[in-house]
Amino acid sequence: YLLLNREQGYLAKHTLFPCPDPVLGKGVLVQTTLWGNLILGPTARDTYLKDKMDMTDEDVQKFILSKCKDLVPDFDSKQVIHGFVGARAKNSTGDWIIEESSVNSNFIQAAGIDSPGLAGSPAIALEGVK
Repeated sequence: YLLLNREQGYLAKHTLFPCPDPVLGKGVLVQTTLWGNLILGPTARDTYLKDKMDMTDEDVQKFILSKCKDLVPDFDSKQVIHGFVGARAKNSTGDWIIEESSVNSNFIQAAGIDSPGLAGSPAIALEGVK
């Protein structure tokens, strides 16, 4: 994610979410923060696909900025004041893992939860209770 100075916040009043990118995830969005800034991003790269990891930090930033310029052409990319990165665990099964631990039956594994994990969290909780 890239955070822009508050003076750029007036450029978008709603979250703008384009069609997903086939390589770098479900789409790069533009949204306002509670404090009036614009925040741009995210991207996603699967680390197990080594050819997708060749992008430098600068390449990723340029990618985010170019995608967001399609949504809000007038923002000033020189107004980036902070960048955020993170990692999300992903598994190789192609599905979420929701199961009892093989070590402790009082522990439920809920792993590899990616999009739409937040929207699915009530159903994930119910599955864990079962």
